[in-house]
Amino acid sequence: RRRTKPFDAVLRSACNAVGFDFEVTGVMGIKRVYQTVEFAQLMCKAGATEGTAVSAGSRVPAEPNGGAHSDGKVPENLQLLSIDDMTDVLEAPKLSAEVAEADRALLEKPLTAVEQVILLARCHWLWV
Repeated sequence: RRRTKPFDAVLRSACNAVGFDFEVTGVMGIKRVYQTVEFAQLMCKAGATEGTAVSAGSRVPAEPNGGAHSDGKVPENLQLLSIDDMTDVLEAPKLSAEVAEADRALLEKPLTAVEQVILLARCHWLWV
């Protein structure tokens, strides 16, 4: 735990600068096509913080295909079925019907590029 203490201040500053708040949590749902019993799925609940310099209108979500332009220089994101047509793993967990709509919106919110970098930096700091 001593290792993460200095980074917590950096993480808070970065989150405050862009008005981002996140929580890694477990949510009941399924991960496979033929799965019938719901289990906890590890997910990130992402929201906006109040009182920041960044307005909600200036938030631009990340491009769904990784920001690929029509010039073809950037490849599209691969889908699981395009790699393995026999897979039964869903692209994203199917959340339980009992998950509240407010929570569902936070869990399924597309992240901006900056928000993705903040989460990746946190993961890198914890596991490297």
